[in-house]
Amino acid sequence: MQNVIKIFLILFSIGVAEELNIELNTTEDKELNIELNSSKESHDKIYFSFAIKKRDLKYCSSIQNKDKKIFCFGIIKRNSGYCNMIKNRDMKNTCLSVALSDETLCSNIKNEKMKKECKLLKR
Repeated sequence: MQNVIKIFLILFSIGVAEELNIELNTTEDKELNIELNSSKESHDKIYFSFAIKKRDLKYCSSIQNKDKKIFCFGIIKRNSGYCNMIKNRDMKNTCLSVALSDETLCSNIKNEKMKKECKLLKR
């Protein structure tokens, strides 16, 4: 009887996941879905955090804001070509500082919070 209940629960959870278009393939995806459903942070911020933490571009692709999406690709790929496409000057300088491994570019950032974050990013 317990096996029947387990099978039912598995099939039910798969059906719910399909209905909600949620992929439950990996622990990372489950972790992301929990974060998206429970956090007060914006979805873009959550996807960016996961992309950086996992060093995985698939999370960058889910970011809606164009500059933030390009920023994410530029940071993870360490590619200044992406960074140069960013319209927001402070984001561009932060991205370039990582892509070019040049912390001095952080000094060009006007936004103090972003300037601090720039200096903390790994190069």
